[in-house]
Amino acid sequence: MGQVYADNGHPLRVIAHSRRADLALLQQDVKPTQIAVFRSGSAPKMGDAVTAFGFPLPGLLSSEGNLTTGIISATSGMKDDVRFIQITAPVQPGNSGGPLLDDSGHVVGVVVAKLDAVKVLQLTGDVPQNVNFAVHWSEVRAFLEDEGVSFKKQPSISPITSRNRASSATHISVAIECRE
Repeated sequence: MGQVYADNGHPLRVIAHSRRADLALLQQDVKPTQIAVFRSGSAPKMGDAVTAFGFPLPGLLSSEGNLTTGIISATSGMKDDVRFIQITAPVQPGNSGGPLLDDSGHVVGVVVAKLDAVKVLQLTGDVPQNVNFAVHWSEVRAFLEDEGVSFKKQPSISPITSRNRASSATHISVAIECRE
């Protein structure tokens, strides 16, 4: 495994990882200006609006990050895997690890994958559209709890603008790079 670096060039330490949930806990010696807040209360439902943030296609798209919107299209992943949710917010390579936010700007997942359109086309003869996945918020929170990481949570009762979600996402997210 190579070394992981933040976009500012500082090395990150891998504190823990979960192959099962496709998550890693990274540490950097920099104090964040803002911390992520998880949604508390009722779970997000099918049809709820979500916003994905990340750094897709590094070197090709904007280095400031990319915000996309969609909905929760299913409350489980492929083959009904409850560790994941299916979303329509467009994602690309580089979005992985980015937050999935609800309308209040609270974390409800971590973006992990999109369906391989070429493989599905070969299998079915049809090109899938906007079939993307995030680790379910309860799985993310359980991973953090297992690692002894405390986190903030609040009920999602006050929607905020897309602009405010974008601002928050840029402050809680860091582009990373893996090097050999």
